[in-house]
Amino acid sequence: MSLVYELFPGKLIDVFGCLDKHIDEMQEIRIRVNRPVTIRINGCEKIISKEGQVGRNLQEAFCPNEKDMENIVNHICHSSLYAYEEEIKRGYITVRGGHRVGLSGQAVLTADNEIKTVKNISFINIRIAHEIKGAGERFLHAVYEQGQVCNTLIISPPGYGKTTLLRDIIRNISDGNTYAKGKNCIIIDERCELAGSYNGIPQLDVGARTDVMDSCPKSIGMMMAIRSMAPQVMAVDELGTEEDIKALISVVRSGCSILATMHGDSIKSLGEKSYLRKVINEKVFSRYIIIKNRQHDVEIWDGNLDRC
Repeated sequence: MSLVYELFPGKLIDVFGCLDKHIDEMQEIRIRVNRPVTIRINGCEKIISKEGQVGRNLQEAFCPNEKDMENIVNHICHSSLYAYEEEIKRGYITVRGGHRVGLSGQAVLTADNEIKTVKNISFINIRIAHEIKGAGERFLHAVYEQGQVCNTLIISPPGYGKTTLLRDIIRNISDGNTYAKGKNCIIIDERCELAGSYNGIPQLDVGARTDVMDSCPKSIGMMMAIRSMAPQVMAVDELGTEEDIKALISVVRSGCSILATMHGDSIKSLGEKSYLRKVINEKVFSRYIIIKNRQHDVEIWDGNLDRC
């Protein structure tokens, strides 16, 4: 099934059908009630016209109404919002193919001020999952040292491809390469972006020896994986809390190698995050890969924060 038919009901196929031929170059689709539908292709924002054409003129853009949005959400949830209650509460649904549908609207809170669900969904951001096999191969020399996987942190601003890079590196480590034989890996995939799991099954190639724990908070999933799956290498996307760092240090101390990503734009940005100072001081990571742009030009630093 094409992505368009996976995401949009029959009544809207005439408008969105044009997207199928742009899937390989498209990063996201943004849908807002009573506002122009925008898409991002090769980093450039474009619109979808009422006639189902990709263009740039906002005046010609298709603006979905409340009923259109309701139909889209019901279609993505296979006409059962109740079945997707947990996903909606988290704010996103992963569809077949590993694409992530972000949802925003009116939050309904519990007495403990926690999110119970999201209703009146009026905003959708569809992030298109891309596999770029081979993207990580030119960085394997930095990830390995004497056949062992170095603890590696990949840093970049949003949208620069750090998840794509991490996915391909872990696939290479899992399958084996010129630097070492394949290793047992596990991905802690809290947001279902690395493996793109659908009903628990990875939709993207993460390697023959890779297990996946998806939809689980990173700090909890890391500790569960060490106890239950005995991985040699662990991959974690987007570190962001002190709890994540505490769990990561425990993983490293257990003897498991780790590869992770986080947002940032330079090696200097690491020191600006208080919860990372212990990681830097204890030299938890022996490699830092800084992605400088969308063409994957990088800087590589060692655990002493010296350029490699």
